[in-house]
Amino acid sequence: MSTVREARRRRLIAARRRRRSVWLHRLVAAAAVAVTIAVLTAGPQRMAGNTAALLALLSGIPQHGNTLGQPTAPVTVTEYGDLTCPIGREFARGSEAQLISDVVASGRAKLVYRGFETTSATANAGEYAASQIAARAAGLQDRAWYYILLFYDRQRAETTRYVTDGFMRGIAAAVPGLNLAKWRAARRDAALAAAVIADGRAASAAGVTGTPAIFVSGRRGTFQFSDPNTAVPTLPQLRSLITRVS
Repeated sequence: MSTVREARRRRLIAARRRRRSVWLHRLVAAAAVAVTIAVLTAGPQRMAGNTAALLALLSGIPQHGNTLGQPTAPVTVTEYGDLTCPIGREFARGSEAQLISDVVASGRAKLVYRGFETTSATANAGEYAASQIAARAAGLQDRAWYYILLFYDRQRAETTRYVTDGFMRGIAAAVPGLNLAKWRAARRDAALAAAVIADGRAASAAGVTGTPAIFVSGRRGTFQFSDPNTAVPTLPQLRSLITRVS
Protein backbone atom coordinates (compact mmCIF):
# COMPACT_ATOMS: atom_id res chain seq x y z
CA MET A 1 0.00 0.00 0.00
CA SER A 2 2.86 2.32 0.83
CA THR A 3 4.27 1.66 -2.65
CA VAL A 4 0.96 2.80 -4.22
CA ARG A 5 0.90 5.95 -2.07
CA GLU A 6 4.51 6.71 -2.97
CA ALA A 7 3.80 6.32 -6.70
CA ARG A 8 0.77 8.62 -6.38
CA ARG A 9 2.85 11.18 -4.50
CA ARG A 10 5.48 11.17 -7.23
CA ARG A 11 2.86 11.62 -9.94
CA LEU A 12 1.40 14.62 -8.10
CA ILE A 13 4.83 16.20 -7.74
CA ALA A 14 5.58 15.63 -11.43
CA ALA A 15 2.23 17.17 -12.42
CA ARG A 16 2.91 20.24 -10.27
CA ARG A 17 6.32 20.67 -11.90
CA ARG A 18 4.82 20.44 -15.38
CA ARG A 19 2.18 23.04 -14.54
CA ARG A 20 4.84 25.33 -13.09
CA SER A 21 6.99 24.89 -16.22
CA VAL A 22 4.06 25.78 -18.50
CA TRP A 23 3.21 28.80 -16.34
CA LEU A 24 6.81 30.05 -16.39
CA HIS A 25 7.00 29.58 -20.17
CA ARG A 26 3.83 31.62 -20.69
CA LEU A 27 5.07 34.30 -18.32
CA VAL A 28 8.38 34.62 -20.17
CA ALA A 29 6.61 34.75 -23.56
CA ALA A 30 4.21 37.44 -22.34
CA ALA A 31 7.10 39.44 -20.91
CA ALA A 32 8.99 39.24 -24.20
CA VAL A 33 6.00 40.61 -26.12
CA ALA A 34 5.51 43.37 -23.54
CA VAL A 35 9.17 44.40 -23.81
CA THR A 36 8.97 44.50 -27.62
CA ILE A 37 5.86 46.71 -27.53
CA ALA A 38 7.42 48.96 -24.88
CA VAL A 39 10.52 49.46 -27.02
CA LEU A 40 8.49 50.17 -30.14
CA THR A 41 6.32 52.73 -28.37
CA ALA A 42 9.23 54.55 -26.73
CA GLY A 43 9.92 58.21 -27.46
CA PRO A 44 11.90 59.28 -30.54
CA GLN A 45 15.16 59.71 -28.58
CA ARG A 46 14.94 56.10 -27.40
CA MET A 47 13.80 54.72 -30.75
CA ALA A 48 17.00 55.14 -32.78
CA GLY A 49 17.30 51.99 -34.85
CA ASN A 50 15.42 49.42 -32.76
CA THR A 51 16.04 46.76 -35.37
CA ALA A 52 16.19 43.91 -32.86
CA ALA A 53 12.76 44.76 -31.44
CA LEU A 54 11.23 44.89 -34.91
CA LEU A 55 12.76 41.56 -35.85
CA ALA A 56 11.37 40.03 -32.66
CA LEU A 57 7.91 41.41 -33.42
CA LEU A 58 7.80 39.83 -36.88
CA SER A 59 9.63 36.62 -36.03
CA GLY A 60 7.76 33.49 -37.05
CA ILE A 61 4.93 35.31 -38.85
CA PRO A 62 4.66 34.40 -42.56
CA GLN A 63 4.95 37.12 -45.17
CA HIS A 64 3.99 37.11 -48.82
CA GLY A 65 4.35 40.21 -50.95
CA ASN A 66 2.85 43.10 -49.01
CA THR A 67 0.86 40.78 -46.71
CA LEU A 68 1.81 39.80 -43.17
CA GLY A 69 0.12 36.78 -41.60
CA GLN A 70 -1.45 33.48 -42.51
CA PRO A 71 -2.91 33.54 -46.05
CA THR A 72 -5.98 31.68 -44.74
CA ALA A 73 -6.70 34.20 -41.96
CA PRO A 74 -10.46 34.96 -42.00
CA VAL A 75 -10.03 38.73 -41.61
CA THR A 76 -7.91 41.19 -43.60
CA VAL A 77 -6.75 44.48 -42.09
CA THR A 78 -5.53 46.85 -44.80
CA GLU A 79 -3.42 49.90 -44.05
CA TYR A 80 -3.11 52.64 -46.64
CA GLY A 81 0.02 54.48 -45.62
CA ASP A 82 2.74 56.93 -46.53
CA LEU A 83 6.04 55.86 -44.98
CA THR A 84 6.94 59.49 -44.19
CA CYS A 85 3.68 60.11 -42.30
CA PRO A 86 4.27 60.73 -38.56
CA ILE A 87 0.77 59.53 -37.71
CA GLY A 88 1.51 56.34 -39.61
CA ARG A 89 4.63 55.98 -37.52
CA GLU A 90 2.59 56.43 -34.35
CA PHE A 91 0.25 53.68 -35.51
CA ALA A 92 3.11 51.36 -36.49
CA ARG A 93 4.83 51.76 -33.14
CA GLY A 94 1.68 51.48 -31.07
CA SER A 95 -1.57 49.69 -31.82
CA GLU A 96 -0.35 48.16 -35.08
CA ALA A 97 2.53 46.50 -33.23
CA GLN A 98 0.02 45.26 -30.67
CA LEU A 99 -2.24 43.99 -33.45
CA ILE A 100 0.66 42.07 -34.98
CA SER A 101 1.67 40.38 -31.73
CA ASP A 102 -1.87 39.75 -30.50
CA VAL A 103 -4.02 39.06 -33.57
CA VAL A 104 -1.88 38.54 -36.67
CA ALA A 105 0.57 36.17 -34.97
CA SER A 106 -2.33 34.00 -33.81
CA GLY A 107 -3.74 33.68 -37.34
CA ARG A 108 -7.00 35.52 -36.63
CA ALA A 109 -6.22 38.26 -39.16
CA LYS A 110 -3.67 39.17 -41.79
CA LEU A 111 -2.28 42.64 -42.40
CA VAL A 112 -1.90 44.20 -45.84
CA TYR A 113 0.05 47.39 -46.59
CA ARG A 114 -0.82 49.62 -49.55
CA GLY A 115 0.49 53.07 -50.39
CA PHE A 116 -1.25 56.44 -50.53
CA GLU A 117 0.70 59.68 -50.84
CA THR A 118 0.09 62.31 -48.17
CA THR A 119 3.04 63.74 -46.22
CA SER A 120 5.61 62.78 -48.86
CA ALA A 121 4.29 65.70 -50.91
CA THR A 122 5.66 68.12 -48.29
CA ALA A 123 9.37 67.56 -48.92
CA ASN A 124 9.85 64.09 -50.41
CA ALA A 125 7.31 64.02 -53.24
CA GLY A 126 9.94 63.01 -55.76
CA GLU A 127 10.70 59.91 -53.74
CA TYR A 128 7.20 58.76 -52.76
CA ALA A 129 6.95 56.21 -55.57
CA ALA A 130 10.54 55.10 -55.02
CA SER A 131 9.93 54.48 -51.31
CA GLN A 132 6.82 52.43 -52.03
CA ILE A 133 8.52 50.46 -54.79
CA ALA A 134 11.41 49.75 -52.43
CA ALA A 135 9.00 48.20 -49.91
CA ARG A 136 7.31 46.12 -52.61
CA ALA A 137 10.72 45.04 -53.93
CA ALA A 138 11.46 43.66 -50.47
CA GLY A 139 8.06 41.97 -50.67
CA LEU A 140 9.21 39.96 -53.69
CA GLN A 141 11.49 38.23 -51.18
CA ASP A 142 8.74 38.10 -48.52
CA ARG A 143 10.45 40.83 -46.49
CA ALA A 144 8.14 43.82 -47.10
CA TRP A 145 6.99 44.21 -43.51
CA TYR A 146 10.54 44.33 -42.22
CA TYR A 147 11.18 47.16 -44.67
CA ILE A 148 7.94 48.99 -43.83
CA LEU A 149 8.42 48.93 -40.06
CA LEU A 150 12.12 49.80 -40.30
CA PHE A 151 11.25 52.78 -42.50
CA TYR A 152 8.69 54.00 -39.97
CA ASP A 153 11.25 53.45 -37.20
CA ARG A 154 13.89 55.56 -38.97
CA GLN A 155 11.49 58.22 -40.17
CA ARG A 156 12.55 61.86 -39.82
CA ALA A 157 10.62 65.14 -39.80
CA GLU A 158 8.18 65.28 -42.70
CA THR A 159 9.46 68.74 -43.66
CA THR A 160 12.97 67.33 -44.18
CA ARG A 161 14.08 66.03 -47.55
CA TYR A 162 15.70 62.82 -46.34
CA VAL A 163 14.26 60.01 -48.47
CA THR A 164 17.30 59.48 -50.67
CA ASP A 165 18.57 56.39 -52.42
CA GLY A 166 21.17 56.02 -49.69
CA PHE A 167 18.50 56.19 -46.97
CA MET A 168 16.46 53.46 -48.64
CA ARG A 169 19.52 51.29 -49.22
CA GLY A 170 20.37 51.64 -45.54
CA ILE A 171 16.96 50.29 -44.57
CA ALA A 172 17.31 47.42 -47.02
CA ALA A 173 20.69 46.52 -45.53
CA ALA A 174 19.01 46.10 -42.12
CA VAL A 175 16.34 43.70 -43.40
CA PRO A 176 17.28 40.14 -42.39
CA GLY A 177 17.83 37.72 -45.22
CA LEU A 178 17.24 40.29 -47.97
CA ASN A 179 19.31 39.69 -51.11
CA LEU A 180 20.38 43.27 -51.84
CA ALA A 181 21.34 42.63 -55.46
CA LYS A 182 17.90 41.17 -56.21
CA TRP A 183 16.25 44.00 -54.27
CA ARG A 184 18.11 46.66 -56.27
CA ALA A 185 17.15 44.99 -59.55
CA ALA A 186 13.50 44.66 -58.48
CA ARG A 187 13.27 48.41 -57.86
CA ARG A 188 13.34 48.83 -61.64
CA ASP A 189 10.43 46.43 -62.12
CA ALA A 190 7.62 48.21 -64.01
CA ALA A 191 5.06 45.88 -62.42
CA LEU A 192 5.92 47.24 -58.96
CA ALA A 193 5.56 50.82 -60.17
CA ALA A 194 2.16 49.89 -61.59
CA ALA A 195 1.16 48.33 -58.26
CA VAL A 196 2.00 51.58 -56.45
CA ILE A 197 -0.16 53.54 -58.89
CA ALA A 198 -2.96 51.00 -58.40
CA ASP A 199 -2.71 51.44 -54.63
CA GLY A 200 -3.27 55.17 -54.95
CA ARG A 201 -6.23 54.72 -57.25
CA ALA A 202 -7.81 52.12 -54.96
CA ALA A 203 -7.37 54.41 -51.97
CA SER A 204 -8.97 57.34 -53.79
CA ALA A 205 -11.85 55.14 -54.93
CA ALA A 206 -12.39 54.07 -51.33
CA GLY A 207 -12.57 57.70 -50.21
CA VAL A 208 -9.19 57.81 -48.46
CA THR A 209 -7.99 61.35 -47.74
CA GLY A 210 -5.31 60.82 -45.10
CA THR A 211 -2.93 58.26 -43.65
CA PRO A 212 -3.03 55.86 -42.06
CA ALA A 213 -6.40 54.72 -43.38
CA ILE A 214 -7.49 51.36 -41.96
CA PHE A 215 -10.00 48.98 -43.53
CA VAL A 216 -11.09 45.69 -41.95
CA SER A 217 -12.64 43.02 -44.19
CA GLY A 218 -14.26 39.68 -43.42
CA ARG A 219 -17.22 37.52 -44.34
CA ARG A 220 -19.64 40.15 -43.02
CA GLY A 221 -18.27 42.97 -45.11
CA THR A 222 -15.68 45.74 -45.08
CA PHE A 223 -15.54 48.66 -42.68
CA GLN A 224 -13.20 51.61 -42.47
CA PHE A 225 -11.96 52.77 -39.09
CA SER A 226 -13.43 56.16 -38.33
CA ASP A 227 -13.21 58.17 -35.13
CA PRO A 228 -13.66 61.96 -35.05
CA ASN A 229 -11.26 62.18 -32.11
CA THR A 230 -8.26 60.31 -33.51
CA ALA A 231 -6.71 59.02 -36.72
CA VAL A 232 -5.02 56.14 -34.92
CA PRO A 233 -7.21 53.22 -33.84
CA THR A 234 -6.54 51.56 -30.51
CA LEU A 235 -6.17 47.80 -30.27
CA PRO A 236 -9.67 47.46 -28.69
CA GLN A 237 -11.13 49.45 -31.60
CA LEU A 238 -9.38 47.19 -34.09
CA ARG A 239 -10.58 44.10 -32.26
CA SER A 240 -14.13 45.48 -32.34
CA LEU A 241 -13.97 45.90 -36.13
CA ILE A 242 -12.50 42.41 -36.51
CA THR A 243 -15.37 40.97 -34.46
CA ARG A 244 -17.86 42.96 -36.52
CA VAL A 245 -16.72 41.47 -39.83
CA SER A 246 -16.03 37.93 -38.59
